[in-house]
Formats: sequence, C-alpha cells, structure tokens
Amino acid sequence: MRVTVTGATGLIGSRLVRALQQRGD
Repeated sequence: MRVTVTGATGLIGSRLVRALQQRGD
C-alpha cells in the first residue's frame, strides 16, 4: 500500500509541478 501511494503521489506530484511551472513561469 505504501509503495503504491508513494508511486502515485510521486507521479501526480511531478505532473502537477510541471503544470504549475509551465503556467506560473
């Protein structure tokens, strides 16, 4: 469970960070 949550959070986080950087910057 922890591995799945961590993996999903990492993937989603990366996508969110990229989207925020593209929109913010």
